Amino acid sequence: MTLDIKTITPEELHTEMLRQRNKLKMDFLVNLIGMDWGEEGLGVIYMFESTATGETATLKTAVTDRENPYLDSVSDIWQIANIYEREAYDFFGIRFLNHPDMRRIFLREDWTGYPMRKDNNP
Repeated sequence: MTLDIKTITPEELHTEMLRQRNKLKMDFLVNLIGMDWGEEGLGVIYMFESTATGETATLKTAVTDRENPYLDSVSDIWQIANIYEREAYDFFGIRFLNHPDMRRIFLREDWTGYPMRKDNNP
């Protein structure tokens, strides 16, 4: 089975997520996974499912600014994204704009760096 992943720009992110939820009826955010693609940048893979139709979709986006990686939050669309985005921040340093509680969730507040980044930036 091949997973078809649609790539979107960070600027398209929130608008496309609203389209997924409202027009395509992707009402279940299955997962949001932080990623470090090296030179391609830091980003996220989003996996959705429509509980009405059983259809699925996978999207990815990335930013090339490794020093200040920012993406729009989708926690206003799917509440579960709140936890997933905090995890991506904790392990990769990706900050989500308009997130209601952008702080570490697993590591101590005094932890330095982001352990899942390829550059392991302390």
